[in-house]
Amino acid sequence: TGGRGKPAILSDAFEAVVGAVFLDGGFTAAREVTLRLFGERIAAASPQASVDFKSLLQERLQGRGLPLPEYRTISEHGPPHDRTFRVQVAWQGGSAEGEGRSKKAAEMEAAERALAATKDPDGS
Repeated sequence: TGGRGKPAILSDAFEAVVGAVFLDGGFTAAREVTLRLFGERIAAASPQASVDFKSLLQERLQGRGLPLPEYRTISEHGPPHDRTFRVQVAWQGGSAEGEGRSKKAAEMEAAERALAATKDPDGS
């Protein structure tokens, strides 16, 4: 009957699992499970997700006559289905690190931190 692939049945099953986690471990445990499974999708749907920090960093550095930033993966850990990546972005005069469930997310976090570190005293 294909029931196991029907969205309504899958959502009911997920709701039951999260409900059981909530009853057993409370709100924090249920939140952790939900964020572990859907955190990246939730973040991608947020308004801030549309900000491309890598491009903004590149533009800022180029505007100052500096070379392009360089990204490198400094660590990966976790099982293949649940990897966490740590990335470093280096530019002339500094570096910053970011972590994420994908290399792209880790690079974006590193770039966001680099932007904060490269702000002028006047905030630009």
